This record gives sequence, C-alpha cells and structure tokens, in this order.
Amino acid sequence: MMDDAPEFDLQHPFYSKQISKNLAVNIYKDNSWGTYRHLLLEERPKINCQHSYAYFKSKGDISSFEWLEGPLSKEVPLKKGQLLVSTCYASINFKDIMAASGRVNPEILQPHRLGQEILIGFEFSGADLSGRRIAGMTNDQVWKMPDSWTLEDSATVPVVYSTVIYALLMVGEMTPGSSVLIHSATGGIGLAALNICLHYKCDIYVTVGTQAKITYLKENYPQIPDNHIGNSRDTSFEQMIKRETRNRGVNMILNSLSEDKLQASIRCLARGGKFMEIGKYDLANDSSLNLLLMKNEASYHGILLDVVFRNFKEMKSKVVNRLIEGIGAGFIKPLPRIVFNVDEVEESYRYMMTDKHIGRILIKLRNEDDSGRKFQMMSNPHFHCDLRYTYVVIGGLGGVGLELSDWLILRGARKLVLASRSGIQSGYQQLRINIWTTYGVEVKISTKDVTTEGGCEGLIKEASELGPVDAVFNLAVVLKDALFENQTEENFEASLAPKARAIQYLDRVTRKLCPKLRYFVVFSSVSCGRGNPGQSNYGMANSVMERICENRKREDLPAVAIQWGAIGEVGLVAKMQKENKELVIGGTLQQKISSCLEVLDILVKHNYPVVSSMVVAEKYNNSGILTAVESVAQVLGINDMKTISQNTTFAELGMDSLMGVEIIQILEKDFEIYVTSKDVRSLTFAKLTEMEAENLSKSGKVVNKKVEEGTNLLIKYIPNSETSQLPAFKLNSQIDSHLEAPTVFVLPGVEGVFKPLEYLTNSLKAHVTGIQYSYKNPEDSIEETARNALPYIENCLSRNIPFYMIGYSFGTLVGLEMISLLEEKGYHGIMILIDGSPAYITSSLKKQFPHQTDAEFQTAILSKISSFVIPLDVFSQYEETLLKCKNLEDRMDLCLSLVPPETSNKQKIEKQAGVALYNRCKAILNYRFKNKKIKSAVHLLKAKSSMVEEGVNYQMSEVSDNLTQVITVDGDHVTILNSPDLVKAVGEIGNKLNTNWLDSGESTDVVYMDFSKTFDRAPLRHLLLKLNHFVVRENLLRWIEAFLSKRSFSVNAGDVLSMQKRALSGVPQGVVLRPLLLVVYTSDIKYSLKAPFVMYADDLKICLLTPQNASCYVLLAAEIQSMIIM
Repeated sequence: MMDDAPEFDLQHPFYSKQISKNLAVNIYKDNSWGTYRHLLLEERPKINCQHSYAYFKSKGDISSFEWLEGPLSKEVPLKKGQLLVSTCYASINFKDIMAASGRVNPEILQPHRLGQEILIGFEFSGADLSGRRIAGMTNDQVWKMPDSWTLEDSATVPVVYSTVIYALLMVGEMTPGSSVLIHSATGGIGLAALNICLHYKCDIYVTVGTQAKITYLKENYPQIPDNHIGNSRDTSFEQMIKRETRNRGVNMILNSLSEDKLQASIRCLARGGKFMEIGKYDLANDSSLNLLLMKNEASYHGILLDVVFRNFKEMKSKVVNRLIEGIGAGFIKPLPRIVFNVDEVEESYRYMMTDKHIGRILIKLRNEDDSGRKFQMMSNPHFHCDLRYTYVVIGGLGGVGLELSDWLILRGARKLVLASRSGIQSGYQQLRINIWTTYGVEVKISTKDVTTEGGCEGLIKEASELGPVDAVFNLAVVLKDALFENQTEENFEASLAPKARAIQYLDRVTRKLCPKLRYFVVFSSVSCGRGNPGQSNYGMANSVMERICENRKREDLPAVAIQWGAIGEVGLVAKMQKENKELVIGGTLQQKISSCLEVLDILVKHNYPVVSSMVVAEKYNNSGILTAVESVAQVLGINDMKTISQNTTFAELGMDSLMGVEIIQILEKDFEIYVTSKDVRSLTFAKLTEMEAENLSKSGKVVNKKVEEGTNLLIKYIPNSETSQLPAFKLNSQIDSHLEAPTVFVLPGVEGVFKPLEYLTNSLKAHVTGIQYSYKNPEDSIEETARNALPYIENCLSRNIPFYMIGYSFGTLVGLEMISLLEEKGYHGIMILIDGSPAYITSSLKKQFPHQTDAEFQTAILSKISSFVIPLDVFSQYEETLLKCKNLEDRMDLCLSLVPPETSNKQKIEKQAGVALYNRCKAILNYRFKNKKIKSAVHLLKAKSSMVEEGVNYQMSEVSDNLTQVITVDGDHVTILNSPDLVKAVGEIGNKLNTNWLDSGESTDVVYMDFSKTFDRAPLRHLLLKLNHFVVRENLLRWIEAFLSKRSFSVNAGDVLSMQKRALSGVPQGVVLRPLLLVVYTSDIKYSLKAPFVMYADDLKICLLTPQNASCYVLLAAEIQSMIIM
C-alpha cells in the first residue's frame, strides 16, 4: 500500500474487489490500483552540458562514438595552474585514431589508469573566461595566438609544430643545409616539417601516397624538385634516396611509416644520421630493427611528445619558446585543413583513416563569435564524482563493494568512506586501499553499525568530516535462505537489518545531515523483482528498500533501487559457486561485474526509483545487426555493394593500414574469423562470404550477428522436375527397410528439396517418408497443399498408434494444417517444428518482401532464384525490364535467357521452378491458421539466431494447446539442420515412441541387456584392441594392459583357499577405470544395430513391432548376434 487505505480485511469491498482480479501483485498508489511489471528501460534522453567529451564505447569500433557529459563546470573552483577554456575547434591527431581504432593499448597512450577513460582529443583553440583567444594542448601548454589568425587557423598549429620542433630542432639538432626525408609530407606533421626545413634551407626529400598530393606539393612548394618526391605506399623511395644522394643517404628522417617501409627508411640514413620515429605503432609493438644497418653511427629516436610534456618541464619550456619564436619569425604558420561539424565526429575519423586529407582535420564545436558566451551541448548523461565531496559505500569491503569503490575513484572520487562492521580482514582488501592511496584518494574505513539509527548517524557524521556527502551506496547483505515454512523470526530480522533497517535510518539521517546529497543508491536483487524460492526474507528486505526509494522520489529526493541479477565473478554468487552451491535466480544468467558497472552509469542517471539489470536466458534477437560483409563494407565506406566487383581486393578498394586493423578486429571479435594483417590486403568480399559460411558450417552455431535474412535463408535450393515427381518417397535412415519400426513423415522447406535435411534423416532410428509438394501443379494455399498430401500419410497410419511428423520452415505450416485434418479424423501424435511456425515464417517472408505489387513480388522471387546462376551485375541491369513484363511466365522467360550458356546442368533452372516458388511464397503471405487449436504434442526446436522476433515460442500458443517444449539450438535457419544438438533433441523425442507402442496395445518384442554383467566377462584382448583403435598413446596403453592382465584371483570355500589363477577378462569393480573402459567397450554398438534402441549408462533396450502372424525372435537374435561379432 503506497497511499493511505482502510485497514486490511479480506471482507472489505476495497480489498475483496481487487483480490477477485487474481493478480499476483496488487499495488495501491496515487488513489488507484495497479500491479508491477518489468518494462524495458528507454534510451536516456540527452541533456544540455557545459562540458562534453567524445567517447568510443567499444574499443576498435569507430561507429560506437557518442558525446558524453563531462565533469567540468564554471561553478567548480579551479585548482592552481588550471585554465577553463571555451573550445571552438578541436583537432584530430594520429594518436586519436590509434586510440579509437584500438591499434595501440590505452596503457601506451596514457600510463595512469585515472586518465584512460578520456584518451582522444587534447589539442584545441578557443577563449578563456577573460575572453583571451588561445590555443594549446595542456594547462601549461597554451599560447595566445596572433590577432591576424582565426581560431580555426590556431587549431592547426600546436601539436604538429611542437612535434617537429622537438624532433628536428631539439633531438635532431638540425642545421642549415641538412638533408631530410619527410614521410607523409602532406599530413599535418609533414607540412609543419616542410615549413621549418624550408626556413632552415635544408635539402628536402618527401614521400606522399597519391597523385593529388604530389600536385599539391608542386603547386604550394615549388622549392622541392620532382625527383625529390617519392611514394609512401611502397619501398620505392629507397631507390630515390640512394639515386639522388649517390648512395650517401640523408642526415635525418622524420618517419611515420611502419613494417617493411620502416626498414627501408632506416636503409636511407647516412653515416651519423638520425631516425626520428613519430609513430607509436612500431614502438608499442616492440618491432625489431636491423641493427647491422645502424652500424654507420646512425641513431634511432622515439619522438614521444606526450611523455616529454608529462615528465620534462624544462624540455617542455624550450619547445614552447621555440614555437613562439617561430610564430614571430613567420615560418610557423597555419596549415590547410578540413572542418567537420560537431555531429560528424565519426565521419571525420573515418576520413582521416582513408589518408586522403591534406593538412589537418578539425571538429568545429561552436562559432568563434560564441566563444565568450554561455554554451551548452546536447550529450548523453554520464556519472561523475566531485573531488570535493565524500562517497559512502556500505559493504564497501566485499567483492562487489571493492569494484564499485574502484569505479567511483575512476569517475573522480577522492574521498571515500567504506563501511564494514568487520573492517579489513584480508590482504587483498588492504592492497586495493594502498593502490587507491597512490592515486591521491583518502580512504576511511568505518565500523559503525548501520543496523541502528545511531550507527547510521555516526557514519554520516564521520564521512562529513572529509567533505559534504555526495552519494550513499548500500551494498550490505545477509542471506538466511530457507523455504518459507522453515523460516524463523530471527532469519527475517537478520536479513532485514542491513537492508531495510539500514535504509530506513539512512533515509532519516541523510535528510538532516546531507543537504547536498545527489545520489542515494541501494542494491536490491532480482529475487525481489522476480521472486526466488527460499529467499522470502531476502526478497522482503529488498522490497522495503524499494518502497523507501519510491517515497523519497515522490518528495523530490534522490533515490534509486537497482534489482541486480546474479553477478558471477565477485560477491555472493561467486562465493556460493566456490562452495559448490547451485544458485538459480528467476531464469537469469550471471552477469560480469564490468557489465554491471557499465550499466550502473545508465541506471543512476535515470529518474526511476526502481530499475533492474539482468541477463535473461534463452532470448535472442539478432535483427538489425550486420553481417561480416556488411560490417567490412561500412569500414571501407561502400554504400552499395552492386557498384563493386566481389573479387576486387580490399587493398584495391582503398583500404589502408588503419582500416585493415579495424577490419581484423571486427572479424575476430564479432565473427570469429581470423586473418593476418598481410592476408587482409588480398581478401575479397567473395572470399569473405565463403569464410563466413564455412565458419558457421564448421561450428554449427552462429556468433552474435545477423546472418542472411529472408529468402537468403528461406530459399537455398532451386526445385526441379527431377526431384519433385513423387508425392511421397522413402528417405535414408538408420533402419533397414525389412525391419519393423515407427514411420516418421518429413515435410521440407519452401523449395520442396530434402537435401538440406539429409544429416537429420540419416540419423533417425525410424522409417522416414518424405512428403513432396506438387511441382507441376503447385497449390495456391497452405490448406490445399495439406489436403493434397493427406492421403499419402493417412494410408500409413493406424488410429491406435501415434503418428510422428517433422516439419521444417515452410513444412511447419503444412504440417500443422495437416494435423488439424488428422485430428478431425481421430488420429493423434507428435509434431516437431524445426524453426518455424505460422507467425514466424509469415513475418520472415514479409520482412524480406515488403513489395506492394505482384510484379515487384514476382521480380524479387526471380531475383533470388536467378542469383544461383546469373551474375548479380547482369541481373541488376534487367530489373526494370522484368517489372514491365506482363506476367510471371514472361519474367521467367527473360531470366532463362540471361543464364550463361556454360552453366552446368545441375545449376540450370526451369520455368516451373519460378511458378512453384512464387505460389508457395504467396501461400505463406496469405496463410492464417483458422482451425481449432491442436491437441497433439508439439515440440518447437528453434534456431538461436532468429530472422525476426516473434517471442520465445514463435506465438505457437495461438495454434497449439499442447506445446510440450521449446528448445533453442545453436545455428540459424539453415545451419540448425547440421547441428548435432538438433539430431539429439529429435532423437530424444523419438525415443518416446517406443513406449507409445506398448501403451497403444501393439504387440512388441523388447530385449533388455545389462552391460555391467557382460563387462565382467569381456575378453581383455578385445578391450585392448578397441583402446588401440581409439589411438591411446603407447605408454598409457601398456600401463592399462599391465594393470588388467597382471591380475590373479583365488576362491575361498570354507577354510580351503584355491590356487591362484590368472584373470583373462573383465575389469575390477570399484576402480576409476571401469566406467571409462565400459564406455569405450560399448561405444560402437550404435553402428551395428539396425533396430530402434535406447541406450543408457550400462543398459540397452532394443524394440521391434511384431509383424502380423509372425515373431520378432529371428530379427532380435540377429541384432544380438551383431553385437557379439562386434
């Protein structure tokens, strides 16, 4: 009860009327009755922020960019030496590209953990609070720019010129007349180096990557002769340097190239030369250098400007002074640039990765005229701590508490109070605190008892001594699990104390003592939100906390209760797992603590009092996610795959090294496709398609990506007259035709082809009959298809024996319709649906064919059929013509005329194939299940990767009253058919038929065998032969042989003991080897038996229906004999 209401009484109309509605949960709030429901949390609305920063959520994924709320504000007082700047322009540097693409680890770019969240963007231009126009990189690396420069001009200068000054003038000690090789000379650093080298009248050699860049150099730097311009895309510049310097080499090289071009550059050094490496990639990867080439007194220098600025103040001052001198002298001047808007950050990064730019790339954040005005940017909310305030974590020394505390510190907290009645009890806890202390964090451990009001007040006062309390987190928990009838008052009180009692007191205390409190966060549990047997007291404790949070929200006070699902790495669940306790909570999977902390950022910034985070088992939805080909195309900037050849290499399509790294990471992380940096250059889309298909086929499962949709999955074969003549025919299975066994009817997909089902049907211990759809006269509806096939099934059925039917894809619709007809005639049985239902198949086809007219629909169908034999680029030229054809027959004639003459007979298509597929697809779109709900047992085996989202059971509850089970099998709509898990599931369902024979009163012969007794007499030589067949290593085989054969036994009868006799058979009971060797000894039985059987750990059951006027004795004897011979 959330509002005032009458005293609880079941007879009171206020309560009795509501209880009659039979709701599990009844809530009275805001003067109306309701209930609780879990609703998906909507996306956080963006907010106006004074400070925002760019962030890539996924390492290596440029498309994961977003603007996040930053911690800075004009209201927060600045530290000594800090400067608040209204940024107008931000520059993109190669370091930013390396960080965003994940090519270099964050530790290389920023050694300190506290600085690793914001890795990109450090060069800027703008105005400080006084209106002074400045540009720079860090607090003490800021310059007032000339009045003649715009802020856009200014943003092109700081980093590139500072890098060149440090490299050439300070490390290289360049003098007038020096010979210098500048790689990538039209980039920001390259142009800055050109300007400085020209001022020093150096002998300049350059490399660039395109003709456009060569033209730019000739037009803007005529001082550089044509024979001094080389190619940066290969090693040909080495011959240029040796030719023009007469094998002497150059004094200095400013290098940004890697791998073989790096080695070629080193060979271009003159005696005593200096190699300046400005790229971090080879330095980070510890790439090897050919030191023999350095024997001519040359030296190698890593130019790490960020390291200099962090650690060497004197060197930094010299760089600043040289830069100011250069600006005054006029040889340091603004560079050309390309400017992107604030909402085009991803595009700017991708453009820089193409290496097509000349000069700098800038992001424009605001107009220069607005630099002194109040400006706010729409950004995603992001949790930040204020270093002036204190953060209280109750239960802070537990596993989750330590991780939460670390997260708070990374978000800016510098004053932390961890409440724990037991205090520090392990070395690990002390280690974490010691590490935080090195970060400059003040950590205080409080042992106050938060289960009392006095203890809570003491805790808050203790925390307030460090600074005003900004946030309180309650993670405390005591578990006293037991079924409700076994619970005690003491158990309830123990669970309520650290949660319900503590939050009651903290609510009161913080209202009085924490006027600036921004966050009041309690960790609840899915046990409260979803319920969990044995945790009624724990659920009640969490529920009380949630109600307190709701009350606080109503009064505009901060509060949020988070119902966490099981956390598997730290905390209670991890502890219980170590103690071998099974923990199942409300159908949810365990989640990682890193995932919890990531989502915590979202939950605490929402305005709801109760939120939840859990990983729900067995719920998959891959719609909207890209395939491997689509993902790579996006990286390469290809919008229309029809505009390129499938056999063109990625290198020929414009892929550079950075794109290559991103492609390698995407393929490895998201698709489990592994290629080297060398192989990716020669990779094509055609080859990638093969690799993806092969990968899925081998694994029998689908990685978390969208596979081919619609007809690409629904239609994989072309029907033809050769395979479609008989309405019903026998398919291969494990059962010989002369044996009695159940009959399974199989209904194929929309193509009417059984080849995709061979792996499944070949494994069935039953006679298998394939039901074929009409090819010459294809039906116009599912209902007609079922009626026409029904006689061929009914002839094989008996009303006393349950039927067994398997439908795949389109066949599920025909099968369900057919079962309705059979049930009307008194039959019953089992139906297995393989990745299909009326709702699922119809939705899948509608998604693929959103076409408005019959002409469009027919053309789309023919496009799929033609894709097997007609090149895509050829077919696309005739799409408009196909649309204008009068009818399907004319369209099919046109398609047949486009088939290349060299196409093999196996691939050739017939006109009737188009008619058949069109009719069947049209039948799917028009189908609605209108019969009575099916009473026969229905089993749904669905693919883990779905084409569309139609709920957990594909809406089969609208069709069947007896949906026995729903099983999720690894794979997609196609690869599910090759999954061993599918065969196993179908087999287990089929085993039930053996029992059904007995239940139906049929005469059945059954043989039961106990292998345990048989194994005692198993000849050792047979067992050793089988072990040798399993390729057991020789030493192990010899050891087992010695153990088994060097045994003897004697018999004691009364007081008489017989002589010792050598054991020649069996394995001693009670030894570890026995069950293992039993499995080995019986492993090939399944290959010798032809009759249906059920095999257990050490038992076997063989079943045969007794033929009329006959006995199964001879047949069963043959089965037993086959095992003996085996």
